[in-house]
Amino acid sequence: DVLERFERSLQDTTGNRFATVFDSLSRELDGGLSAKELAMVVAPPGVGKSLYLVNQGVKALMENKKVLYISLEMSEDKIAQRFDSVMTLLFSEKFPNGQLMIKEFPTGLANINDVRSLLVQLRNYEDFSPDVILVDYLELLRPTREGLAEYQAQQRISEELRGIAVESN
Repeated sequence: DVLERFERSLQDTTGNRFATVFDSLSRELDGGLSAKELAMVVAPPGVGKSLYLVNQGVKALMENKKVLYISLEMSEDKIAQRFDSVMTLLFSEKFPNGQLMIKEFPTGLANINDVRSLLVQLRNYEDFSPDVILVDYLELLRPTREGLAEYQAQQRISEELRGIAVESN
């Protein structure tokens, strides 16, 4: 039914959005990213992609979201220190219901099934189902299919991450 689809699309734009760090980008996205949406930060090495992801995580925490930060590059303590630094700068802000979980996987050894297993473990044993999952970074995840060219492997990993978003809403 066309009218029902139209009404659902209106509800989607006013519903559960995730504001980005950049207000102008959030405005262009009608309030931010939607649930089940995959967004990527692409930039040369050393320009602050990981720091951006931390800031994005803090933004979600300020909106009382549950945030899972998966690091494939830095230790959990290093990521936690970055969160501490950013949140200290925002000392006047409150984080009453936001929850943060940081998980480090070994570089190049984890694949999407490890992420799926982590989500099940967090849900079953920690009563934690994230609203936002930040993965730092895609190129260090291993594809579930071996023998793919680099660009095909990254495409496959992106598709698998998007699949997790759909599965876990």
